[in-house]
Amino acid sequence: MAREGIIGKTVDLGIKFYSNGVLFDPFNVATVKIYDRKTGGSIVATITPTRIDIGYYRASWAIPSSYLPTTYYDSWQWVAESGMESKTQRYSFSIVPESVSVEVPSIVRAEVGCRPRPSWEFYIGLRNVEDVGNGMGLRLSFGKAIPSDSDKLVHYNVYHSDTRFGVLDSWPKLITTEQQIIVNVTPGKLKYFAVRATEFIPSEIDVTDLVQAGIDLYQYPDALTLQNDIDAYAAAINVGNTNGYPEKGFLLVDTEILKYSVKDGTAFHVEDTERGAFTTFIDIHFVGAEVKLWHGIEETNTVIFQETAAWHKEWGIPRNVDEIGQLNVDSDGYREAAVDHLTTDLSVSDKNIDFPSYDYKGYHRQSLQATFSGGCVNSYVGGEFDGGRGLFLMDRNLARLDSMLQVTGEPVVLLRRKWTGKRCRCMGLRRENPRTRCSYCFSKKC
Repeated sequence: MAREGIIGKTVDLGIKFYSNGVLFDPFNVATVKIYDRKTGGSIVATITPTRIDIGYYRASWAIPSSYLPTTYYDSWQWVAESGMESKTQRYSFSIVPESVSVEVPSIVRAEVGCRPRPSWEFYIGLRNVEDVGNGMGLRLSFGKAIPSDSDKLVHYNVYHSDTRFGVLDSWPKLITTEQQIIVNVTPGKLKYFAVRATEFIPSEIDVTDLVQAGIDLYQYPDALTLQNDIDAYAAAINVGNTNGYPEKGFLLVDTEILKYSVKDGTAFHVEDTERGAFTTFIDIHFVGAEVKLWHGIEETNTVIFQETAAWHKEWGIPRNVDEIGQLNVDSDGYREAAVDHLTTDLSVSDKNIDFPSYDYKGYHRQSLQATFSGGCVNSYVGGEFDGGRGLFLMDRNLARLDSMLQVTGEPVVLLRRKWTGKRCRCMGLRRENPRTRCSYCFSKKC
């Protein structure tokens, strides 16, 4: 079908974006420009396109009535994925006088060149998260992903956060090549998890160079700060300290991906041919830009699970008798009583500070006969009280006990019995112990 519009009326110029034969929304579709020539020429109009449906966009142009019949060109510009270079394509259409009958303009088809990425073989993303019962470990299981090319190896990026919305909004925390891992987290704290598949050529990056966080599990290094301006050519990317980064790999600086094959203690060294990897735009970068280890081209599943690490009774009481404050104790989420109050300190009461002697008047009167005879009238222990005479034996007994402390006893400060060391927060008073912990703590049986 032809693409024609009538002079003096509005023409709808549509385009559909496809990726591997499937309608696809590009990361960004820029303003459409109308040119009077196939190449070069002048811009006669600019139009903001409207998204009609998945992968379908439309630009509507009101053709001025003063225009003569001729051919114009609508220029579309889009970015397939975040960080990729933009692509521009012009398509022709004719404008005709109102006397000519025209059909609805045909919709052009554009093939979007997305970067290849792995796909899930059967089950998409994270399949299950279960508490292993040792207070810190959560077992994550996920499906198998297939690489886009046989020379690539699938890796799995692990995301976790304290909030559901923060899971996929953050950078991945861990990376692995296995389909089941155990992640250690703070006991008793709810965590949210997601897993996305990515892929790398093994000769270009080795994740085992990263800090190990578990069996077959490695930790992404912290982001760094660029300490020198770099242009669009070969450069030394100074960051101050490259510890924790692999010997070779990919960096993300702003939106550009840079491949490096050499690093030293303070900088990554990038050649001309290693700039703008994975079709990203080569740009200049300034001091203060964030430098991160790139996580690869991920698939985009949004499967999220939640779980809390807990102690299970069937594991027995967690013990670490010989290494208090060391492994499995130092950072396991337990509080510490730093002062030993096992022996009650009576030094304050010996000084008799804030414990003045009784005056033995009113309800402090020691004479029981005076009490029964109403000699303590107007007190709240005996005599007339609220318009009547009565005797409150419990109050009287308590008063006598208070008085006896001044004669035969010693006033003391009653303190809660405590021990030093790590303690479970749900322990009972008589069960707390820095070495033997509560067998029901965080248990599902509590």
